[in-house]
Amino acid sequence: MGGLLSCPGIRAIADAQAPMPDIAVPREPVPDSVDQDPPVSLREAIAQGRLVAKWVATAPSQLRLTLRNTSDRNAAVRIDPGTTLTDGKARWLAGSPSRFEGAFGGAYVFEAGDAQLRSSTIPVPPGRETALTLPALRLTAGEPGSKIDPANPLKSETVETWSTDTSLQAVLLGVSMLGSSLPVAQGIAWKAVEAKGWKALANLTVQGRTLNEFEKHAVDRYLAEIARIGPAMPEVLRNSLLAGLMDVRIRQSPGKDGANMRFAAMLDGRSFLGLAMGKVSSGKGKSTPDKPMRLEFAIVEVLSAEPIRLVVDVSLSTHTDAPGGSIRWARTRLTLGTDRSDQGEAMDRFLDELTARFANALVRTERTGTGSMFSRFRLENRSPWTLSDVALRTGRNNSDPAVWPLEGLGLSPRDRTIVPVPADRAEPVDLRWSPI
Repeated sequence: MGGLLSCPGIRAIADAQAPMPDIAVPREPVPDSVDQDPPVSLREAIAQGRLVAKWVATAPSQLRLTLRNTSDRNAAVRIDPGTTLTDGKARWLAGSPSRFEGAFGGAYVFEAGDAQLRSSTIPVPPGRETALTLPALRLTAGEPGSKIDPANPLKSETVETWSTDTSLQAVLLGVSMLGSSLPVAQGIAWKAVEAKGWKALANLTVQGRTLNEFEKHAVDRYLAEIARIGPAMPEVLRNSLLAGLMDVRIRQSPGKDGANMRFAAMLDGRSFLGLAMGKVSSGKGKSTPDKPMRLEFAIVEVLSAEPIRLVVDVSLSTHTDAPGGSIRWARTRLTLGTDRSDQGEAMDRFLDELTARFANALVRTERTGTGSMFSRFRLENRSPWTLSDVALRTGRNNSDPAVWPLEGLGLSPRDRTIVPVPADRAEPVDLRWSPI
């Protein structure tokens, strides 16, 4: 698949307004956006007198925002990146609307496939009031033993007002714009604000647990990249984080040099799981921290030279500091068969099948409950990277290709969440990882 949501069938489902599930879901839905209204900054709307906002802290990682539209016009409100809230003792960084528990929503979202940037907004009809819970990062620990008082309104400020440290500002603005899983985003805030190593932060928990090693690696990689490029627009930061993620290699096999060269040429300019393959390298080599993900092809057998037909072994692994240097997460064997007329179409089919097999290996679904319209599924991220989007096939087979996309998951590596799906089965067929 060229893009998770670029396929017409998938896009059509994503654009349709789904009815609300009749079962308990982890987080209340974000109101549907008013497409004809351009997004307006929450800070500007308040300054203009169009909106009245009230913030309260309801949990260590949650803020409740109530908006009242005092004007006679529709408002599509964008949470300003870097919005901080304080009760005088503790301080939080507000995230944008998120549909799933465990996600720290970014102020901007990207359409998969073409990387189109759009604001994540909250619609508020004229004369109406809208309230929803937003994810939040705790920036200061507060006084020992202090408890959150939901009745205590918070004072809103900007990250620039709170801190003059430009490096800290860049870190917090970056994670505000792009978003991630809540544990990874909270880890970023801890390390950036406290300026301490993981040993000193070992006892800090988010959502009742400490960060796992994969989440810590995501935090460290983000902080290293933002230190390298400095303050940047969200699309620049996103592309920079994703560009160096995957290393693509073809393992050399005796007597198969010609087939290797043709296979590499057929891969040129393509992408896999939303990541550009870039230059395909040859040789075995080792995974490195700067390109921690390794997609490796090995031609096992040449069935035919013309038209070319190959049996290919494919594996996906990541760099680790543990003995051995890498961990393999998925492996499969596929046949690439072409005719003389269209080798590109044959490679498309090959990558589509590879995508579906790896998605099924890296994401696990299990139905845990049913309702009249929706079923509840436990979704588990078995990969070492934060999961952003997943496409689930709800039809029975390839002849019944009903697909249900889940966007903005923000699901931590090796973590799980509950999602509603309007079907009694859901098989992962595609996925995208978050930049952070």
